[in-house]
Amino acid sequence: MLESYVDVIERFREIPDVLCFEEMLLQSLAALHPPTYVHSVMVGQLTKCMCIHLIRLKPQLLVGVLRTKTVWEVQERKDEIADFAYHAALCHDAGKIAIIDTIFVYGRKLTEMEFALIKTHPETGYELLSRYASTREYADVALGHHKWYDNSGGYPEDFDTSKSSAKTIIDLVQCADCMDAATDNIGRSYNKGKTLNEFLTELSEGAGNRYAPWLVELFADKTAFDEIELLLTKGRRHNYRRTYYLLRNMQEQTVYF
Repeated sequence: MLESYVDVIERFREIPDVLCFEEMLLQSLAALHPPTYVHSVMVGQLTKCMCIHLIRLKPQLLVGVLRTKTVWEVQERKDEIADFAYHAALCHDAGKIAIIDTIFVYGRKLTEMEFALIKTHPETGYELLSRYASTREYADVALGHHKWYDNSGGYPEDFDTSKSSAKTIIDLVQCADCMDAATDNIGRSYNKGKTLNEFLTELSEGAGNRYAPWLVELFADKTAFDEIELLLTKGRRHNYRRTYYLLRNMQEQTVYF
């Protein structure tokens, strides 16, 4: 089954206004590894929420995204920018589709070779997303979502996120990725999930190094904090229920490729 999905990805061609790579990717992740699918949805929702509040609080940080040139343009195109952030975040783990059999490993530590393979998923995601017109602008986000804010850590080592026009979106996705992983106590049964406040302590300690310093101010905003906390609790439970019904519907249907 895994080989057939990899073959589908290699042969896939978009049909404008009918089927795009993002849709195929998410359906494949849902079928092959539901926890990665839920994680992608969570990162998408968290990123969009943070982006909306960042535009409200510090719109100057988004100048350059989608070729915007001024704060006024960022504010005028705020919905478009937030949607871009959402879809880029949904696709951040696109590269994992090529190594899904390694991600299936449970009950033991990964070998050095397996861990090295997993660390290639940002570059694989960049390559996959770059193939299609509908996802090409998301490629830098997939490539950079494991890089630290100041580029002193993370991977791939040779990618400098400061050179990307999507730098701020990359930093949002990197935060959302870590935040969801740290606080998830449903899909990651091996992990006693942290509270949002516990994660924010970690974020504050790494601000300016691992995490963007402006994230501290973003989370200090009560409206932003409350909405993000809701996503991490009720929102996560909703996403897991929704995924259960999605998979049940998939099992009841015969899909031909």
